[in-house]
Amino acid sequence: MENRKNTGLRKRKLPKDGTVQEQEPAIKEMCQALKEMESELQNLRDDNNQLRDELLGKDRQLAETRTVLVDREHKLSNTQALLVDREQQLAAQTLVVDTKEFETEILRLKRLLAEKSDTNDHTALVSPETINEVIQKQTPVSSARTPASNRMNTVQSSVKAIAHHGSFQDEASEQDCCRRGVCSSG
Repeated sequence: MENRKNTGLRKRKLPKDGTVQEQEPAIKEMCQALKEMESELQNLRDDNNQLRDELLGKDRQLAETRTVLVDREHKLSNTQALLVDREQQLAAQTLVVDTKEFETEILRLKRLLAEKSDTNDHTALVSPETINEVIQKQTPVSSARTPASNRMNTVQSSVKAIAHHGSFQDEASEQDCCRRGVCSSG
């Protein structure tokens, strides 16, 4: 009986001989497709690993580029600060040169003014120390004006405006150009 049982099992396990032979090419195709899929899957894994490596390389390059960019920006800001400092120094030097030129021109004009004063006064040449004194003497310094002082100045100027003619002797000593509008008969 055991043989019968085994025979039944074998029959159940093994399909008909014609069916296995019919399915064998389909099974081989599936095995071949499975092998191709495994090969393709391995290729995709390799491509994925390669792309990850490239991505990591690009990330490193990006980090290096950012570092270089930060360094360049820092250098640029330092260069701009140096440029501003140099421009300020140049402006200060130009100002010093301009100031020296103005001072030289002022001294030259003061000397000319002093020489003019000397020729008019028939005095010796004036030294640079006395030039300031000459200029201060020639430049009137006005006092603070108040309404009372303004009235006094108005009265004094109107008194000065009235011509006081002295005697005929004073008129005779005046030059002809000064007497032109004055009547000699008084």
